[in-house]
Amino acid sequence: EVVLVAEDPDDDRKAWFGPEPVHAAAAERTLRELGVEQPREARLVDVAVRAALGTGAAIRVIPSESGLDDGMGAILRWG
Repeated sequence: EVVLVAEDPDDDRKAWFGPEPVHAAAAERTLRELGVEQPREARLVDVAVRAALGTGAAIRVIPSESGLDDGMGAILRWG
């Protein structure tokens, strides 16, 4: 339901995405195996925000000192 993202402009981790919002993966190969012909690479946080918004989730940016593991988290819709 909500993706939590720590405010960290120095976070340069990368992820891969395809044409649909749900096409998101840590590795290019994963998307190719799902039939995505031309995966593209971007900052992890940008790929996560795109996927969240494309599936109807909200985004909440929180302070980097919040202690959020890996700078990202989620509040799930289904428990």
